[in-house]
Amino acid sequence: MLTDWTCKQNNCLYPLGGIGLQRDFSQQMHLIPAEWVMAQKVLKDMSLSLRLTDQSGIIEGDILLTHVKNLCNHSGSQVFTDITGISLRSLRLKGIHTLKDFGEWTMDLDGQICITNHVFDKTWSSAAKSSWR
Repeated sequence: MLTDWTCKQNNCLYPLGGIGLQRDFSQQMHLIPAEWVMAQKVLKDMSLSLRLTDQSGIIEGDILLTHVKNLCNHSGSQVFTDITGISLRSLRLKGIHTLKDFGEWTMDLDGQICITNHVFDKTWSSAAKSSWR
């Protein structure tokens, strides 16, 4: 339910911390439990927040590409500026919906997240493989 609230009602912004607290959800109590909406308002009014600390979904690859793109857009990152809805649709047509569909995600000794084992089957054209880089 929190994931639905975060992504469907708040465009992938965590509603219980940071800029996610700035939005008023009182008109959406038919979509979000009233207790949650009230708790979010109390957090905002008291200048408190609940930090989102579990990021294991990223390294495990269980995160949708559209979610990653939205998160990067909110952070001001320029990494995904060239990825459009058409790009995402093309990837979905190839069966790529989540990060783990690209390959295995690992963390190196310096704490950098790396991807290995890109799997390009015979349906990928040479141009598509080149675009991937």
